[in-house]
Order: sequence, then structure tokens, then C-alpha cells
Amino acid sequence: IILAHGENSATSISNVVNNIFGEKVTYGFNLLLDENFNEFFNNVARFCIRINQENGILFLVDMGSLVNVGKKISDLTGIETATIDCVNTPMVLEAVNKHLVISELDNLTSSIVDDIKYHDSCHINRVSKAENSNPIPLDLNLTLPRLLSYYIDYLDIDDITNQIYKCIGKVQKTLGEALSDNTILIFAAHLSRLIEKIIIHDDFSKETDLINMTSQLKEYCSILKKSLAELESYYQINIPNHEVRFLSEILLMNINKGE
Repeated sequence: IILAHGENSATSISNVVNNIFGEKVTYGFNLLLDENFNEFFNNVARFCIRINQENGILFLVDMGSLVNVGKKISDLTGIETATIDCVNTPMVLEAVNKHLVISELDNLTSSIVDDIKYHDSCHINRVSKAENSNPIPLDLNLTLPRLLSYYIDYLDIDDITNQIYKCIGKVQKTLGEALSDNTILIFAAHLSRLIEKIIIHDDFSKETDLINMTSQLKEYCSILKKSLAELESYYQINIPNHEVRFLSEILLMNINKGE
């Protein structure tokens, strides 16, 4: 569960991650600046009770009072929780990747602590029914090849990383601005999985509705399609228009957010 301050901070991350995985794997709750915290907490607590499957709940939060939500829910309901603050999209992607193979909360959080390093200011809180634990400082250092290793099974990591960097370089040159590391990680994660799916001949029957596209989105689709040409030639594939649109929406959303 993602908790963050703002109108769509948590749900934006949740939507991107869910789209990348193609299923509902995360839930986002936005704490509006003028919202009553008790009402917000009660909504989250009721949701936790509804979805609880006795394996515990991992909270990924941004800062402040939200860091304590997991502990309060544990105290109120007895549900085991863990909380990591300084949430960002790569963190959520990594957590979901690990959750796909690790269902037990303590093992999941231990794996995150062992394998991923977050900013020094971030910490993890484990709260079980029996005991509380002290925060453990973390340090973020998530590289693109490391992230891609979770998304692809057959492609060469160095090759796909190189091809994606070339594509991103062309996009940045055309746009005249640099993409943030966060944007690159999201974009690369979806693109790498997409390439492998096309190569193994997954079904891509969905059509893109060009009529409902804004002029800015059409421009991004055009830029991206040209930037993908070398990559398509290298892997001898053709990326469907609806996937070009989705990749363009990833770029556009993150650029508009100023990340």
C-alpha cells in the first residue's frame, strides 16, 4: 500500500506500477493537504482490514505522519505491518518484484534491506503482533541493469541496456531536455518486458485510438516511434502503436510532474 501527501502522488505511482505489471499489485492512498488525518487513517485502516490475508501489509510512504500509519494500524487491528518511507517508483517496482516470490512479510522486508539500498534518510519499520523494531537506515543505489534483470528472462542485459540508453538519448535530444532517473527506470522497465513479450510472440491485438489523443501526446508518440527505430531493427520487431502510446504517456506524465 502506497501512502503519500498530495492530490495524486500515491495513486500516480500505483497506477504506473500496476500498468507495468498488467494487474492490480499496489494500492495508493493520497493524503490531501487539507484533509482530516483521522478520516484518512480510518479509510486506510478499514481497507487494510478488508484485504488482510494474514501475511501482513507493506506500507511504502513518503514522509511525516504517514510513517506511523502502519504501527497505528497494527496497534488497532493486530495486523502485522512494515513501513518504508521516502517512497518513489523504483522502490515500489522493486518491492513488487520481490513480493511476487516472497509472501512472508519479515522475509520480504529482510530481502529489501539486504538487496536494495535507499537514501540515508529513509528507514524501515517492522511492526509485528508481538514486538516492534527500531528503524534500520537504508541507502538508494538502484541501477538500470539491476532493475532490468527482474523483468527479462532471455535477453542479454548489456544489449538491452545499451539499446534502451540509445533510444532515451534520442528522445532527450529531440525534446531538448534530460529525463530524470526515475522516468528512465519506469520507461526502461516497461520497454524491456515489452520487447521480450514481442519476441516470444505474445498477442498484441489492441488498437490505439488516435482520435482521443492530445496534440502533445501525438507529438510524443511521433518522437518516440522515431527514437525506437534502431532498437526495433536490432531486435527485428515492430512495437505496436498502443504500446508506443503507453510508453509516451510514461514520459509525458513524469515530465509534467517535473520529476
